[in-house]
Amino acid sequence: MKLLEHVGVLMHTPMRALYPQLGLIETLARLLNIRQDEKEDILTYMERFKGERQVLKSLIGSDFLEAFTKTTPEYKKLGSDSKAQTKMIEESFETFSTVVFLRGANQRKYGTLMEGYRGQYAGGRNHYPTTLLTAVDALRTHKTDDKKKFKDAHKKNDKYASEDEGTGENGFAQSLNERRCYACGAKEHMLDTCTHKDDIPRSKWFDRTNREYNLHQETRNSNDDLHTKMMMISAQQDPAGVGHSCIDNCVRTV
Repeated sequence: MKLLEHVGVLMHTPMRALYPQLGLIETLARLLNIRQDEKEDILTYMERFKGERQVLKSLIGSDFLEAFTKTTPEYKKLGSDSKAQTKMIEESFETFSTVVFLRGANQRKYGTLMEGYRGQYAGGRNHYPTTLLTAVDALRTHKTDDKKKFKDAHKKNDKYASEDEGTGENGFAQSLNERRCYACGAKEHMLDTCTHKDDIPRSKWFDRTNREYNLHQETRNSNDDLHTKMMMISAQQDPAGVGHSCIDNCVRTV
């Protein structure tokens, strides 16, 4: 009986689980080599990526990048600020996985965005997103590249890296300034810090309507719609119009 139970466990356990090092290598390779499919939208790609990332995290945790993080220029710039250093180490896995996510995005569509990040960093300005949500927001607000634009940007990459001022940098900075919250359309914040995203119906998000969402205006519009519907019902049930004033007063108090 025990032998049968043991066989049953083995049948449901992948062979690579018997070799922890090989399992880790394969898991890490899947994450590093993940690529957005040609017809795959950003959200679907993100969910697939998060699944692979979670598998890796379950195997090695999120603090395996501590030693590497301490060698980065950003960490060294913090000097003796231990609180900031600790925070950077704690966020290192999220930062690392965000770059992997960007690297795996369709470069035919987002190549110039990545070239801009590289050029800006080489010029002393770090605009790389550090969370998955901000990376998704950057990709979704980026105008899709065509092949010619990507080739031109690739040729000018050295120029981006060597010049602090110039058309390449200004153009990239302008694209950053044009970024808006994916939910409400505001320029002051992005999706991950939007306080209205849970109140806005998905069908009215900025990325679908290209219109800024005004919560107060929407409330007034809803009240107007409610008033119109109630008036229509009242007209059918009360042709003399006796109940109209009552409806007006009720809707105004909503």
